[in-house]
Amino acid sequence: MESFLLQQPEILLEVLRFSLRAFLWIIPGILVVNMLIEIGLLQKLVAPVGWFFRRFANLPPEIASAFLASFGSSYAGGSMLVNFKNRGLLNDRQVLLSSITFSIPFHIRELFSYYIPISFSILGLTLGGMYIAVHTITIIVKFFFVIAAGRLTLPAKDNNESYRQAEAEKPFPKDWVSVFRKSTRECFRTVKRMAVSIPLAALIIYELSALGVFQLLPVQAESLGLPSCSTACLITYMANSLMGLTAIAACFQGAELTLIEAIKTMLWASILAAPVFLIRFSGTYYFGVYGPKLGLKIGLISSGLNIFVYAVCLAAVSLF
Repeated sequence: MESFLLQQPEILLEVLRFSLRAFLWIIPGILVVNMLIEIGLLQKLVAPVGWFFRRFANLPPEIASAFLASFGSSYAGGSMLVNFKNRGLLNDRQVLLSSITFSIPFHIRELFSYYIPISFSILGLTLGGMYIAVHTITIIVKFFFVIAAGRLTLPAKDNNESYRQAEAEKPFPKDWVSVFRKSTRECFRTVKRMAVSIPLAALIIYELSALGVFQLLPVQAESLGLPSCSTACLITYMANSLMGLTAIAACFQGAELTLIEAIKTMLWASILAAPVFLIRFSGTYYFGVYGPKLGLKIGLISSGLNIFVYAVCLAAVSLF
């Protein structure tokens, strides 16, 4: 308990740093998008991407700007979706499906910053290639899920045409001061809830981590049909994916795991760690940006699709 109390200043400092990093992306992003909406340039700037989403997933073209913004930060993209929802451009289902498309920019960022430079160096060419391939498949599955769900559950012509017509009929602002003032009001409307939810979600996650909650899950590799040395790999991966990959590579290179066993261990580690990562890392994003109800739906669907792909790959590998 004394050790836990001593960690509190450090935890509060980490929450502050995390929140500042998030809002450094969120506030400018929302403000700029609102200004572009007010002067009527948003649709023109993102027309090609917007056409694709509307044509194949029945999603409003406005999400294109959030999709492109998410290449820089998922927080920026997510906050834009919430801003569009507040303005009446998106409903909850459209926000849900749109948010899942952010897996594509996130994967591309991670591909060059994490998967390629780190996975190959730790796991080697074969295991590293398998690791990247599995994560790439999850993105492809999510992409087609959005298209299928959009075509099945959303009308071919989105239900926001009347709103956009009303927007088009508005008189053009006389000066940039008017544009900035209205954009700032809309920005504040979106950010004021996040100013509470994002730091609160981060605080809860950091406190649980300090209490060691994420390291208490019992795992026995033998019950999963894996060698005993895989136990340490699974537990380590659930605590830290980089350390987990290092443990798998060490067992594989030390001949304690065959190639198939190493791949199975890697897939089981991904399955077991998915709920932990959802709570520990994604909780601050989904709950903080989208709110508890919608954030929980988005997080569960995204994590569920990941687990589905891992399970299918595991079943396929088990045939060998």
